[in-house]
Amino acid sequence: MARAIIALKLAKAVPEAEGDYIGCDRGTLFLLDRGLPVKAALGDFDSVNAEEKARILNACRNVVQLPCVKDDTDSEAAIRWCLAEGYDEIWLTGGTGGRIDHMVINLRLTEKYPGQVVLWDAQNTVRAYGTGTYRFARHSSSYISFFTSSEAVISLEGMKYPLTERRIRKDDLYTVSNEIEAEEGILTVHEGIVLVMEGRDA
Repeated sequence: MARAIIALKLAKAVPEAEGDYIGCDRGTLFLLDRGLPVKAALGDFDSVNAEEKARILNACRNVVQLPCVKDDTDSEAAIRWCLAEGYDEIWLTGGTGGRIDHMVINLRLTEKYPGQVVLWDAQNTVRAYGTGTYRFARHSSSYISFFTSSEAVISLEGMKYPLTERRIRKDDLYTVSNEIEAEEGILTVHEGIVLVMEGRDA
């Protein structure tokens, strides 16, 4: 599986996963400061000054300059670029903790690309799942929550609050803060797309 790890401008850590590092705007400096190999850098680079941009241009072979006026965010443009390059899985780091509108967009991007885009920070991992059965290790997180933007039918096994072919809607909130009690938790999505949030307290 080809994996890309995109560092956005608020990146503070990278996941423990193998993949190619892609710098997005100021996130490129985060990668360079940590001596990580940057496969490509892209963005409109409106969050760096002239000296910092020169550093990026000197350090990165592949730089994709995006226009400042566009209909998408840098993170969405970076995802589309990665998909066009043949990456199967894309992790976003630095996509939480800043402007709420950008965080909402990043959450929606996981739903737009279920199974392909993962939103990650040191406390949380967010991914969307379509129909199928999925397994989660008991110690991968403290809490696991399930939401949908429309409707979905899910079953949960091995968890503190199990469900059997339960239809959930976008205004259902009781699916928050579940816990895996068996060796693994099992999610079955019978219909729809489900946003799964794994998290732990700070």
